Amino acid sequence: MSSRVLLRTPRPEDRAAWCDLVRASGGFYAGRITTRGTAAAFRAYLARAKTPTAACRLIWRRSDDALLGAINISEIIWGFFKSGYLGYYIGEGHAGQGYMTEALAGRWRDHERWALLADEWRPSR
Repeated sequence: MSSRVLLRTPRPEDRAAWCDLVRASGGFYAGRITTRGTAAAFRAYLARAKTPTAACRLIWRRSDDALLGAINISEIIWGFFKSGYLGYYIGEGHAGQGYMTEALAGRWRDHERWALLADEWRPSR
């Protein structure tokens, strides 16, 4: 079964799609996430995505390249005790359709869990 979604690291050219998604879903996110759909908020998101203690992925629908949401891991601790905080959100118009479940399930099998964090990391065999 092929996935309907694609996970990708945020890029500067994603700003308009991200801002539109966050703005359109503002009421849906109320009390859940605190981000704002502004250019400044997106620049801060990009900066955070480049740090070694965060892993940010945008969720795109393969059929039409629509931005659906994001999966973010913050406060990452590397080394023997790998840990981090998982956060995620889906746009209001995409909620309840299984996209987030698919995005998380597609990359969160035990042997791939940390591949989301560092594309160059390969699990030991």
